[in-house]
Amino acid sequence: MLKINFHALNLSISNAPSCTKGIQDEIHFLMYCSEHQAPRDKLFDKISASCPRFPILSNIDKFIYLMTSEGDIIQEVAKFLHLYLP
Repeated sequence: MLKINFHALNLSISNAPSCTKGIQDEIHFLMYCSEHQAPRDKLFDKISASCPRFPILSNIDKFIYLMTSEGDIIQEVAKFLHLYLP
């Protein structure tokens, strides 16, 4: 289901540059990749404003929340992905 949601955004990390610090999959790109730490922090701050419990979730739970969200949250995620995926 998570891959379907990622693909529903019409995005693919297969075109993303390789990361030397981990496997470049959807979870790594969105949750861990150091190349995107600063913009990810801004994204997570925006999401935390509408979901106060977001910061205390595990990274896997954050990823699931992001990929299954609707409305403003998924729009913010899509903006992030469009900006940082080639």
